[in-house]
Amino acid sequence: MGKIITVASGKGGVGKTTLTANLGIALSQMGKKVLLVDADIAMANLSLLLAMQGSPITLHDVLLGESSIEDAIYDGPTGLNFIPSGLSLESYRRVDSERLESVVRSVAENYDFVLMDAPAGIEKNVMASLAAADEILLITIPNSPSIADVLKTKLVAQRLGSNPIGVVVNFSVGEKGEVSSDDIMKMLEL
Repeated sequence: MGKIITVASGKGGVGKTTLTANLGIALSQMGKKVLLVDADIAMANLSLLLAMQGSPITLHDVLLGESSIEDAIYDGPTGLNFIPSGLSLESYRRVDSERLESVVRSVAENYDFVLMDAPAGIEKNVMASLAAADEILLITIPNSPSIADVLKTKLVAQRLGSNPIGVVVNFSVGEKGEVSSDDIMKMLEL
């Protein structure tokens, strides 16, 4: 079975979606079979980064029970596969995010890696993407609010049985007031 990794952070705008896309493309270029899942069912952006918006069947349709997961898998760049999330606010309100884990696990065996782009925050859609993962890759920027939010995300992931495997410190430019990567690792106990 493929390893399911959720890229997560409590704060938006730290680079989760970009990291998910780039990591997936890199793994695919290394010959790994990769599935990217846009698990941000409210504010889907992964399809925009991959220039794959407008897919007729999305994760929304699958979580609503209106389509099969296989029908929502598309061929993406460098040979990876991709499940987009929908852009409809109407279907978002009706989506059953608690189905995410069973849906993703039903296809994980076909891949070396399933990478999920999680939404920001710690509401129910985030919880579903954390619970569905075997491992969590945390991402933060080097300031106190972002670090506090990623720490909360780490604690929630652990309570849900997912294993935080590391942290990416993004947007670090060495400015005064930035928290160092070493200090972030110590705070997160990673």
